[in-house]
Amino acid sequence: MRLSPKNCHVSCGMWILAGVLASALVLMPRVALSLNVHGFVDLRSGLRLQDDPHQRDAILNEARAQLDVTHYGPVALWKLRADAVCDEAAGEYEQDFERGYGILDLREANVLVTPLDFMDVKIGRQILTWGTGDLLFINDMFPKDWQSFFSGRDEEYLKAPSDAVFASMFFSWGNVDVAYMPGFEHDRYISGERISYYNPMLGRRAGADDPLEVKQRRSWFDDDELSLRVSRNIGSYEVAAYAYTGYWKNPVGFDMPSARQTFPRLRTYGASIRGNAGPGLFHAELG
Repeated sequence: MRLSPKNCHVSCGMWILAGVLASALVLMPRVALSLNVHGFVDLRSGLRLQDDPHQRDAILNEARAQLDVTHYGPVALWKLRADAVCDEAAGEYEQDFERGYGILDLREANVLVTPLDFMDVKIGRQILTWGTGDLLFINDMFPKDWQSFFSGRDEEYLKAPSDAVFASMFFSWGNVDVAYMPGFEHDRYISGERISYYNPMLGRRAGADDPLEVKQRRSWFDDDELSLRVSRNIGSYEVAAYAYTGYWKNPVGFDMPSARQTFPRLRTYGASIRGNAGPGLFHAELG
């Protein structure tokens, strides 16, 4: 398990999980009746229909069991959702919560509080999303799991978790949502372990034999991110404006000294509108 100082994502996820479990144990006699527990077991397998000289034929041979626990306390809502995973086709087995490798995929471990009448704050590991959706992520700069999406898992696993503080504020003139990620949350991008990619350094397609070499951003509070959304309803339409400052979610840059791909800085701005259009629905988004 990677627990070095440079990988704060793993240690943070473990501490959040430990805190949620410890709180649950302390409060168990009194909260047993207020626990909502759900889960499922999923068996999934997939084979390539075309030969790939850089990959094995099996892209997914997975057994997955999810446990989803929610506790509605007097002052907070506690949430824990984790998957136990066994995938024979995985290219990586070392536990890494940031990349989604290993036998445990910690999807959510957070607490939701209402410190003020007009504000909700969620702290911890969580799934974040906004925009108009339809798998077109224009202003949604939260991490995606492209490895999972193109391997054949359910669509819900396209969104990867973030270690974040998410605040929602409700005013008479509209709503303001702010998401702060103290550490950079990149996509679970295509890097060769399961799915081949084009390597410009080699001038050809590469896969498990030549995994993508990436210079990571792992410094908390230096490599941080901030997302902002301001929205309001006008008649039957919802309009919203967005802003983001952080980094490209995929390693689209190149660092010459280390000869590795890297994540360049990025700022985005955008807007969206959605509502009724006759008997149907209308939405548009730009960024």
